[in-house]
Amino acid sequence: MLRKEIIRKRLNKLDEYLTVLIQLQRYSYDQFVQSPERYGSAERFLQLAIETINDMGNHVVAEMNLGVVNWISDIPSLLCKTGYIDQEIRELDKNDRFSECISS
Repeated sequence: MLRKEIIRKRLNKLDEYLTVLIQLQRYSYDQFVQSPERYGSAERFLQLAIETINDMGNHVVAEMNLGVVNWISDIPSLLCKTGYIDQEIRELDKNDRFSECISS
């Protein structure tokens, strides 16, 4: 059974991470790249956001018995195959593989 409190807690964390990333947008490109604290913080909070999204997806897949997740890329595939996300969203992940690059 899908536990809403787990999803809610992770959505709250995701909101925190995105708030930090939005705050970092106020810096110019030069200010941003010249400060390891800024770009390091952005990298870390982006990674945390992606991991949180993957964790929520994995929770949904596991709790709804949608299949087995062997790779991060299995999450959107299983969610699409079972109708929880649209093919259009699945194609974004399939084409970019961004989450796999940033999470490794």
